[in-house]
Amino acid sequence: MAGFCQADLVLSFPAKLSNSCGSIVRKIITTVKRLWRLIAPRSFARRKLRLIKNDFKDSELKLFPALITNGSKFVDIGADYGLYTFHALSYAESSIAFESRFEARSAIAKIIKPLKLPVTVHSVALSDKEDKTKLRVVFE
Repeated sequence: MAGFCQADLVLSFPAKLSNSCGSIVRKIITTVKRLWRLIAPRSFARRKLRLIKNDFKDSELKLFPALITNGSKFVDIGADYGLYTFHALSYAESSIAFESRFEARSAIAKIIKPLKLPVTVHSVALSDKEDKTKLRVVFE
């Protein structure tokens, strides 16, 4: 159960309570999480990293030990939230991530900064040619 904590337990019952009580509980939980990030950023970053590393949905991650040699540098183009970047640190000396989206880059930075991980994040999108196209973004 990756990502399961006591706060998740609390979030599961407000639907049964009145709307005002449920919103108060959600506000309290949000406030506690914000305070935790401020008071214990290393602890928060370690938990986030553990949640990312426990996400083994991609079968490519099982190939990392065979593909990455000890002491090498890992390059992650289109790093998103750092799944490959952080998994590669188990085998590589350092990791270089390229991610153009601010939200994803800042999520990676919130993990690498307090833990002082050997990851460099570049704010750029990479391609094999220079061209222009329409960007279509799907919102859920």
